Amino acid sequence: MDKIVFIPSALLALILFVTYGYFHWKNKHPFQTTDILITSIFQAFTIVAGIMLIVSTFVESCEQYITQRDQYIFIAGAAIIGITGDKIVRKLIKIEQGNRGYVKRRVKLNR
Repeated sequence: MDKIVFIPSALLALILFVTYGYFHWKNKHPFQTTDILITSIFQAFTIVAGIMLIVSTFVESCEQYITQRDQYIFIAGAAIIGITGDKIVRKLIKIEQGNRGYVKRRVKLNR
């Protein structure tokens, strides 16, 4: 991994980890260190890699700092697929729950 991506990712992951920990502590949720650590590292890396990909598109001198471009493109693509899949599943669940409510209301009205 390139240092230009690793160092900001590590700092952002640390900030996210502390923030998640604080909100879990504040809301009295159980604190699962491994889940929060993995999530914060992945989110930090995708944010920094995405910023670097966008910047390298507009600033050609930035490309020399990114040697493993395929890795960043893969991770960005995986993040996009994950987010899109999550939105589709949530929408389908919402539609399904809405249809159940509609059927129940209709049955009550017909009685």
